[in-house]
Amino acid sequence: MTVAEMSDSVRAWWRISPGSVKARRVEYAVAVHEGITRGVFRIGESWIQRDDGRWAFDVEPIFSGEIFDGWVGPLGRNVRDHFSKYSQTPTRYYP
Repeated sequence: MTVAEMSDSVRAWWRISPGSVKARRVEYAVAVHEGITRGVFRIGESWIQRDDGRWAFDVEPIFSGEIFDGWVGPLGRNVRDHFSKYSQTPTRYYP
């Protein structure tokens, strides 16, 4: 998967509220596949909403630095234990 493809899958289309994201001071979105982190993205200020009420936001991929090393690193991080196995929603606020 390319960075552009991962960016598109992380940024859109979610049943989340921009107000809730801002109120929780969420700054980053983390791409996770099969319980392993694959990328981290800074959430931008621009949001758009589809007719069905789902939202998308701008992202900026992060490839290095403290945030990248803490969430992804060279091999990704196992986050399976942090989330319920049977949850129906693909979005999480962590911690």
